[in-house]
Amino acid sequence: GNFLALTFDYMCLSFSALQIKEWNEGVFSMSPAMAAALSISICQIADLLGMMAMPSIGRHIKGQLLMAVSAIIVIVSNGMCFITGSAAVMILMRFFAGVGTAGIKQVRNMVISQGYSSEAQRNANLAASNNGVIGGLLCGMGLGGVVAGVFGYQATFLVAAIGHIMYLIFEAGC
Repeated sequence: GNFLALTFDYMCLSFSALQIKEWNEGVFSMSPAMAAALSISICQIADLLGMMAMPSIGRHIKGQLLMAVSAIIVIVSNGMCFITGSAAVMILMRFFAGVGTAGIKQVRNMVISQGYSSEAQRNANLAASNNGVIGGLLCGMGLGGVVAGVFGYQATFLVAAIGHIMYLIFEAGC
């Protein structure tokens, strides 16, 4: 789960900035370079703020529902990034993608922390989780570079949306 989610999270992370710079469009009286930087920062800020709120939300919403809603937010956000031609919409969708990513992380953390019957199994879960994180980061950025190089920056968002659909199906089985 970590490998799939992080692969598709990181495959499109920097390409919102490159797409905005290619459009040469600023927002909120910002230059295109500042708007491009904001598209990356806003995603990470939303992820961070979301992770602070998710434990409270997770106590009130079952894990499966939180996982489904969060994955759908990420899927729709990436789909909108694929079809938009507006820097403002791109930045807004990257914010929502960050919130959705926080929900996905919360559910993965719950699965990892609750899915063991012995200390050895807990350690194995944590090791597998860490391996998934590292593998997802490395593969995601490389895969994103290949997709962007062949099909263009916005194609990375379409592939990420499709990938998160695969993740949702996989995680639902877990």
